[in-house]
Amino acid sequence: NGWKTLAGIPQPVSHTVMAYSSDKKGATIYLCGGRKKNSNGISDLYNNVFMYDVVANKWEEKKAMPYELSAGTGIMINANDIILFGGDNGVTFHKVETLIAAINAEKDETKKQQLILQKNKLQSEHPGFSKEVLLYNIKNDTWEIIDTIPFDTPVTTTVVKWKSRVIIPSGEIKAGVRSPKILEIKILLKNK
Repeated sequence: NGWKTLAGIPQPVSHTVMAYSSDKKGATIYLCGGRKKNSNGISDLYNNVFMYDVVANKWEEKKAMPYELSAGTGIMINANDIILFGGDNGVTFHKVETLIAAINAEKDETKKQQLILQKNKLQSEHPGFSKEVLLYNIKNDTWEIIDTIPFDTPVTTTVVKWKSRVIIPSGEIKAGVRSPKILEIKILLKNK
């Protein structure tokens, strides 16, 4: 029947984690965290979780994540659980955005160059992204931190499920630094 407009996402968002679930009753899409850039150049980071019911064509807000997070990666691991790997908590990201806004507003060339040096130093000393692994249980509407990744955790990438494993190929491990490494994670969940 061609394209048609469905219920809009409750808030503007980019760099969110999306997971999809379906069963005999229908399908649902989950959006977890993310961010929105504002006109002043400083982004809002979210910990919101929204579920879209495809059959009912409506959004519902679910339990928020433990903290704000964007650019992570995640996947529906079974009928009841979404796992999120890493992400950006926004601490360094906001400092860089604030410096970029100051650089753009600065008229004095000497001060502008000092701000650029501060921004470059901040980015070159970027600590990396969250190494925490979060679990969202759909049935209980609960979040918990279940593990940490002992390696640099990539963001702005995807994750693929393969049997009882997930594969995270490449990704950005620090501001502007992409990794050629592939992470393989074996998933062992207790029945809940």
